[in-house]
Amino acid sequence: MMSAFDYHPTNPERVLSAVAILQRKLSAFGNDLALESLRVQSMRNRYSLDLLTRFYNEQMLPHFPLEDERDELDDWIYCLDPTEIATHDRDAENGPLMDILLLLCDPHCNSEDNGRVKQPFILAGVAFEYYQHAEIGLVSYVTTNSSFRRMGIMKALHPLAIDALEELHRLSHYERFGREPVCNIKAILAETNTVDAGDASQEDIKQRHRSLFALGYRLVEFPYIQPPLGTNMKTFDDVMLLVYQERDDSKLWFPEWRVSSSILFDFVSDFAMSVFGYDNDSATFSLDLGFWTFQKWFMQTFSSAAISQKLPWCTITPKYKKMYYDIQEKFHSHRDDGSHKVVAVIGAGVAGLAASVKMAKNATFPLLVQLIEANDCIGGRVRTVLTKDKSGQYVNEKLAQRYEAFSPWAVPLGAEFVHGVGSPVNQLIEGHGWQAKETFDFSSDDPDCVQVFLNGKCYSFCSGLSQDKLTSLINEAKQIWANIFDIGGDVIENEHLHIPDDMCLSQFVELQMKGRSHEDKATVTSLIDAIFAKTAGTSTTCFGMNEGSREELNWDYEDCNFRTNSCFAELIEYFRGEIDRINKSYEAGVCEVMIQVIMKSPIVRVDSELDSTTGGRNIILSGRDGNNYSAHKAIVAVPLAVLKSGIIEFSGIYSLPDDKIRAIEKINMFSGMKAHVLLRKGVDINDSLLLDRTDLFFCPGEIFSQVWLQRNDATCFVTGFVVAEDRERLLSLIHEGGKDARYFFMSQLHRMFRDKEGNILFRETEPTCAAFDLYDWSDDIFVGGIYSSPSLGAGWRQLNSKETCRHDLKAPLHSTIYFAGEHTNTKVCATVQSALDSGVIAAKDVLQSFSKDSNLMTR
Repeated sequence: MMSAFDYHPTNPERVLSAVAILQRKLSAFGNDLALESLRVQSMRNRYSLDLLTRFYNEQMLPHFPLEDERDELDDWIYCLDPTEIATHDRDAENGPLMDILLLLCDPHCNSEDNGRVKQPFILAGVAFEYYQHAEIGLVSYVTTNSSFRRMGIMKALHPLAIDALEELHRLSHYERFGREPVCNIKAILAETNTVDAGDASQEDIKQRHRSLFALGYRLVEFPYIQPPLGTNMKTFDDVMLLVYQERDDSKLWFPEWRVSSSILFDFVSDFAMSVFGYDNDSATFSLDLGFWTFQKWFMQTFSSAAISQKLPWCTITPKYKKMYYDIQEKFHSHRDDGSHKVVAVIGAGVAGLAASVKMAKNATFPLLVQLIEANDCIGGRVRTVLTKDKSGQYVNEKLAQRYEAFSPWAVPLGAEFVHGVGSPVNQLIEGHGWQAKETFDFSSDDPDCVQVFLNGKCYSFCSGLSQDKLTSLINEAKQIWANIFDIGGDVIENEHLHIPDDMCLSQFVELQMKGRSHEDKATVTSLIDAIFAKTAGTSTTCFGMNEGSREELNWDYEDCNFRTNSCFAELIEYFRGEIDRINKSYEAGVCEVMIQVIMKSPIVRVDSELDSTTGGRNIILSGRDGNNYSAHKAIVAVPLAVLKSGIIEFSGIYSLPDDKIRAIEKINMFSGMKAHVLLRKGVDINDSLLLDRTDLFFCPGEIFSQVWLQRNDATCFVTGFVVAEDRERLLSLIHEGGKDARYFFMSQLHRMFRDKEGNILFRETEPTCAAFDLYDWSDDIFVGGIYSSPSLGAGWRQLNSKETCRHDLKAPLHSTIYFAGEHTNTKVCATVQSALDSGVIAAKDVLQSFSKDSNLMTR
């Protein structure tokens, strides 16, 4: 793809400033330099084979004498010579983009030169690469001519290299995607040798460390092994990885002094593929490149790496190598004696996290839990972006940067509300002191707390008084919903009663309003759709009454709703902390249980193989990344939409039975979107009682059927919820009308937000906002939708049985593979607590099955 972006690494303003500084520093050197000729030259923009060769011979060879740690000159030429670049194959196009900035100055001419042109001095150089797949910069070589050291030259030249890496980041995105990048470069790294590398004296190497420290680099505690620089070369162990921390704007690159392990591992992978080819999948690395497997283990075990704030710098690689090999030896020895068990948990959402932690805490035998996640972050459909206090941030950098404009609000892309009281989630909130606030209390005396926007006007949802026709219909809709309890009450309380025929919610409304006008029926159906069906993630035509009745009758948590300050980010941080605590106990020898978190490894096949040691059969999980995992038991904790999609193939003895296939087909899981808008009071919108007191709007007939509000002194944070057929309607309008989602949501808000006198609250005719974003849950194929919903034909079986399709979903395969997730909860409707409960139940079932298999005792 042709780039519409011109790469100009030597920004004139920055260069002039740097050159002016350097001219002052060099003026004391003498008259050998024509300081007015001082300049910075990019080898990518103004390639010169002569300058490149001289720089390599004069500065690279003396400063980096070890061949295994130094690039070949021919490789530089291949990356920088325009004629070579024109011949690049696919691997080279995918590979890192390189540049070298040279600081040049001409010598003074005098009469003795006889008009002969002298070559310019090369005072210093910075070589750097941008790794396109990892979106990471590497400052690979920083050198200063020995005659010009200790003069602060690199302090002025280095920031230009940082700017140039940002430019390469933009260039890459324009060439690959034809647009500006959404996020900044993820990190800028550097390498430096350990004091025992042997390429220089220990004091000289320590001086290098001090120089790099002064430039803003800090040691990252990641067990770095440099990949081979060529296919016939070896890895280099006596090297440490640094991260650039001190930006020009006085802000830290990583304010929490920790960097995600996945960022560092992505760099290692991209580095390795740049040498061995981008057509090689990770299975090749796993089998052939031990350094890659070791560093992948670190990433899977430790979610982040600490950044050291002080000198001296000491390598931590030997420490983690010992830990890695000790773990391998320990688990292999347990496998040989049969006491060591492996459980694979597929999916690191709330159910998978709860199952993993529960098993690790309750097992009294050596256990390895392999928590395998398809995405690059845990949490599943609990996915909240923190924009203020980011210490608990767990989403990837791309999402984090996408929502920075919404500060200070936590932006929940997935689950947002704690429903009811007394659930396991409530217990965690209370036990850990997490801050939570009640929202849209349906029993509130405040008539403005919850509103219904219908026919261009707002009505109180909570008012019991029938002030007019529409208020009466709202109250009637609530009463019809309450009648749902009559459907299944006898089934729940008695043993041998005939199961009622199932029907959809719209049919139920039709029966309840028999003899009423078509207009009244349509209005009440529309109200029930927005208020109740859409809350359940479905529509009145797909909502199954038997399932809906069962869920309502089993709800024991009261009708109230809460938000934690960080919208469930606290819950994910809790599980991360528990996993770290369990693993540290293992490292300390306190327990023989460990949870290995494996990211970015989508499972695509579940099968079995004969265990030659025990004679039994082990589960074999095949990952899309080429990795295979062997386990004694497994818990499948992926969303229902993933099971529906067929991404995971269940084969051999683990082929899904007909009942389970039918349940997967019968139970619905529709997709949905969340539109987020940040409105500034006094700028975008006028303040009013409506915005100060209303938490929730139900919007029958609108695309965004529910609108939720939060506010502080300066802003109003508004979320629009669109689900099921309304999502398809929105996508169709966007496709056909040429308008975007922002237009449709802001237009709806423009009609909704009015004061008591009917005046529009938006200050402009074309409503404005500080930030807008639309998040579609279906964009993530490993999520696929919002949550399961009460579905027609999925309720009580028509054979006097209280079991439903949910029981079929939950049922294990051969007491070996278990299922978890909110869709498997046979009592509670789709909520975070139902997901958590299902994970705990699956964990107990797995541990009990081990006990039955081998008489292992469990607490």
